[in-house]
Amino acid sequence: MSTQPEAGLVVTEQVLCEARGWVGDCAWREEPEELDELPDAAILAGLDRHYAGGLPQFLRDTQPR
Repeated sequence: MSTQPEAGLVVTEQVLCEARGWVGDCAWREEPEELDELPDAAILAGLDRHYAGGLPQFLRDTQPR
């Protein structure tokens, strides 16, 4: 990943689930079945590359308010 999460922003199982859902909706090149086989690191790297603001912004957007 090109960026690190900011202090206080943590990648939890819930965040990973939401990240997989977001990547599945975008599916840049993988078929939905192939996404299930990707490791968490690959999901987070793709999200960091394609989500506006990268992983730090996704973590901010998915934090409970």
